[in-house]
Amino acid sequence: MPHSGNSNHVERCALLDRFLAEFRLYNKTYRIIGLLADREFFGKPWFKFLRRRKIPICIRLKSDTRVNGKPISLRFQHMKPGQIWSHSAYRVSVYGVKVCLAACLTPTGQMLYLATACVVPERALAQYARRWGAECLHQALKGRGLHLEDTHLVHAERLSVLLTVLSVALIWCCLTGEVHAEEVEIKILKHGRAEKSLFRHGLDAIQGAIKTLGDGTLERFAELFAVCIPWKTRAQLSRNPF
Repeated sequence: MPHSGNSNHVERCALLDRFLAEFRLYNKTYRIIGLLADREFFGKPWFKFLRRRKIPICIRLKSDTRVNGKPISLRFQHMKPGQIWSHSAYRVSVYGVKVCLAACLTPTGQMLYLATACVVPERALAQYARRWGAECLHQALKGRGLHLEDTHLVHAERLSVLLTVLSVALIWCCLTGEVHAEEVEIKILKHGRAEKSLFRHGLDAIQGAIKTLGDGTLERFAELFAVCIPWKTRAQLSRNPF
């Protein structure tokens, strides 16, 4: 985007229309079963645009979102951790569009509100959980990993090359993380979550191996590089790393 911050509804609608034109041109048998989005993607023009395009939604809502004129937080204020509630028997108005609601209180005490086309709340929450993979991918490519934004590239061709290289690097880090976790177990913190992701575990291992290259310890680097090589060539690589 030619600006910082989030996109507005005009930019989002234009981008999605471009995607729909390409998608329908090359995909005659597939259909769009839904759109997942976080709390930043809200508003009446956006919701009505998605309804006109007949795209089922599964979008997270902010706690102050008005539902039939009242904040959504008032409807689910007595929930307990792990409990799932919904308004799926009848549809309510959110940003001028009739949708179902699903909500849950996570074990960490965070409320999750969804505007969804799905009438089964458990299924809606499971669908939305898939979006977290995209969130983790963005974090790995950006500030918590490969620092994509620090390049400040804007030309499409250069960005394409950069994203190709970063995609290979991302896969290498994830594969290395899986292998390295068998040797150095990832610590589990008190709240039950891992101290770091497999991606971060692998990135740290690769960075550590690169730092020691000057000491003549090439074997460890070659061993980590071998995770990207077909299984039948790993033995050969270990004998002759370069």
